[in-house]
Amino acid sequence: MHHDLMMTPPTSGRSLEGGLPNCPIVDACVESVGSTVQAPNLLTLNVALGAISTIVQCLADVEPVYGGRIPTPIYICTKGESGLRKSAVAARVNKPIYNFEKEQMKEYDQKREIYEIKLEVFEEKLETKRNKLKAAVISDNAQRIETAQ
Repeated sequence: MHHDLMMTPPTSGRSLEGGLPNCPIVDACVESVGSTVQAPNLLTLNVALGAISTIVQCLADVEPVYGGRIPTPIYICTKGESGLRKSAVAARVNKPIYNFEKEQMKEYDQKREIYEIKLEVFEEKLETKRNKLKAAVISDNAQRIETAQ
């Protein structure tokens, strides 16, 4: 069953048209992005819930009564006519997530580069030690073998 973003969901007459009750931060986000991008509030709320889900799913899991753990994603599909501002809303709402991911990747790249340099130095030292030990074993000199270890 598909529903337009502008229609009331078939849930006992309840509607999200007025925003989320008891969620002033989400409502402020929807209002700010919706007015900035000039998009319908339900579209903006839909995208904001998807972004919230993306952020929360790495922090929380559901532990059912029967045991185990289940992730907490929300799968959201946004349907709308061309020009409804779907991409503009998604870009605006998800920008902090993209910026965070970009910063994390930059930090990872820096740490990876340092790791690779340290690994190269370690491997060079290891190779030198192996060569010394090999030469000592070939010479059959006990003192030299002791020093090489």
